[in-house]
Amino acid sequence: MKSESKTLVWGTIIAVTLVAIASIKVTRFPDFHLPISDEWLKFDLATALLIVILIFSYKSLLRRPYYWLLLSAFLVVHVAFYVFFFSSQIGGPLQDDIQLGTMAGLEFVVFALVIFGVYRVAPNMKWMQ
Repeated sequence: MKSESKTLVWGTIIAVTLVAIASIKVTRFPDFHLPISDEWLKFDLATALLIVILIFSYKSLLRRPYYWLLLSAFLVVHVAFYVFFFSSQIGGPLQDDIQLGTMAGLEFVVFALVIFGVYRVAPNMKWMQ
């Protein structure tokens, strides 16, 4: 089986599992609410979007384990940076969005510089067109 079809199969299995878990949660446990504030939900969505952009920007490096190690380290630093520096400074919704956007942009540039220093590969942004 080719790696693309394995990826498709695993992606489908994970998606079906997540949908099944969500439907069970909604039907069996309607009063269950996660203790997640809007601030953390925004941060989670911004983090997921940033990681997806980084993965698609460096498709040529997806088979290299060191790239995944760098991406994982980047994720840990990203979360730690937010928890230690920004979570206590949140003022209002607009200020929160500005800080998240600025932080994500700066982190993308730093990650691109690190990847360029290690692999001499620039981000491929053609997929965004």
